[in-house]
Amino acid sequence: MRRRLDAVVMFHCTDIDQRLATLWRRGVPGALIGHHPGVSCVAPDDIGGGRLAAMRLLALGHRDLLHLTVADEHQWAVDCAAGLTAALAEHGGQSLAPVILRGGGSVLGGYRLMRDAWHQGHRPTGIFCATDEMAVGALGTLADLSVAVPEQVSVLGFDGLVDLYPGLASVAQDIPAIAHEAVALALGAIERDAIRHVVVPVKIIEGATLGPAPRKR
Repeated sequence: MRRRLDAVVMFHCTDIDQRLATLWRRGVPGALIGHHPGVSCVAPDDIGGGRLAAMRLLALGHRDLLHLTVADEHQWAVDCAAGLTAALAEHGGQSLAPVILRGGGSVLGGYRLMRDAWHQGHRPTGIFCATDEMAVGALGTLADLSVAVPEQVSVLGFDGLVDLYPGLASVAQDIPAIAHEAVALALGAIERDAIRHVVVPVKIIEGATLGPAPRKR
């Protein structure tokens, strides 16, 4: 803030009110990647992504589900979990409520969460991770445990960073579209355009880590 700024693009929603107040006080327009009232925003459809993950896993016959997500209350993670649990509740009530474990959003975080879940006795057939990095970590644990993927357990990530792991299935956000909209909103804020909230659709990228639920013996 020591030099003049035409606009600011903000990411994450922690302390957004304080950041907005600072910008407004200095007369600097802003746009947000996320969602918040009172400022132009763009975000992937995180709630829809959670719902999409739930419906895909259900369509493959999975009923014992585990959701690995981040420990911090990030808006995108909360929305994703909300979409997942809402879709499962609509199609099976409490009987389809997933086990939700929280930890680090990295590869190591996913590895540790999956290891701890297994040692605690959880035996899901379908695992949905809040980030692709966590999915890669979970796959590492399953490999160490000699659990076959996807024959015994399916793993689905979120973000669309499938190059992280050959064959990774993921709910993909359109990062170029989000970036384009963020810049457009910032330019619009400079011109004092009306506030807009943009939601960018997501889609599932099928992969070798996703398959039908195993038959129960």
